[in-house]
Amino acid sequence: MNIDKLGRMSAANLSAVANRIGMWQYSRVRGGPPILKARIVTALMSLLLLSGCATQFVYNNIDWLGVDYIEDYVSLSAEQESQLQRQLQNMQQWHRRSELPQYYAHLSELRAVQPEAINDLYLIQQQRKFEQHWWRLVQYAAPTVSDLTISLTDEQKLELLKNIAVAHKEKDDEYIDKSEDEIRQSYYEKLQERTEEWVGTLTSTQKSQLKAWANEMLVTNEFWSAYRQAYLRYLAAMLAEPDPSLKQAQIDQLLYNADALYSTELRQALDYNRQLFINNLTLFATSMTQKQWAYYRKQVTEWMELAQELQSP
Repeated sequence: MNIDKLGRMSAANLSAVANRIGMWQYSRVRGGPPILKARIVTALMSLLLLSGCATQFVYNNIDWLGVDYIEDYVSLSAEQESQLQRQLQNMQQWHRRSELPQYYAHLSELRAVQPEAINDLYLIQQQRKFEQHWWRLVQYAAPTVSDLTISLTDEQKLELLKNIAVAHKEKDDEYIDKSEDEIRQSYYEKLQERTEEWVGTLTSTQKSQLKAWANEMLVTNEFWSAYRQAYLRYLAAMLAEPDPSLKQAQIDQLLYNADALYSTELRQALDYNRQLFINNLTLFATSMTQKQWAYYRKQVTEWMELAQELQSP
C-alpha cells in the first residue's frame, strides 16, 4: 500500500467536496503550502478527513497510518511513535464524535441547495463553513504537532529540513519547463476533471466556459516557489531556536498564520483567483441541466452515507 498516496487522496477528497461541489476553491489551483503544517498538521488531519479510498481501513487505523505518513519526512523514535499513536487515537475518537456529524449536516445542506440560491453571498458563506471545519482540526491537532516538533533531536531536524527541501524542489520542477500556455492547459484539465466528477458529462458551452476561466487565472507557481523558500528559512530558524517560549510562539505562527509569509504578489493573486472562482461557479450553476443536478445530488448523497458510516466504530 502506498501510504503517502493514500493520505494525499484523503486530503484531496475533502478538498474535492469544496472544489467540485463548488463551495470553496480549497486548493486555489496552487502548489500547496510545502510546510511543516503541510506534512505534520495536514498529515494528521488529512487521514481524519472523509476519504473515498479505503475509507474504513484508513479511518480505523489512523494511529499507525499517521505515524507511517509522517515518517516519510522524519524518522521517529519508538517513544515518539508511541506518543503520537496515542494522540492520534484520541483525535480519532474526538473526530468521530464531534466532527463527522457536522460534516453530515453540512453535506445535507449542500445536497438541498436549489440552483437559484447559488450566488456570490452563498458561496462565500460556504467557504467560511469549510474553513471552520479545517480550523477546528488544526486547533485540536496543535498540541500534538507542538509536542512532536519540540521532541525532535538535532539529527531529526536536519532530516526534516532536507526532506522538505527535496519536496520543494520536486514541486518547483513540475513547472520549471512549462510555458504559461501549458500551465493554463493543466488548469483547464483539472477544472474539467473535477467538474465532471461532480456533475457528469459537460456540454460544449460549459467546456468553453471552463477554458475561458483557466485562461483568466493568474499563474502563481513562481510566487509559491518564493513562499516555499521563505517558509523553509523560517522553519530552519524555528527548529534552531533554543528558547522554549520563543520556539512555541514560532510553532504557533506556522500552525495558525503561515500565510503571513505570503508575498504581496501571492496574496493579491490568490484573492483574484478566489473571486474568479466565485464568479465562474455562479455562472456555471446557471448552465447546469436537470440531469447534472441529479448527478450532483447523487454524489453528495454518497458522501453523506460515508460520513454516517464512519460514525460507527
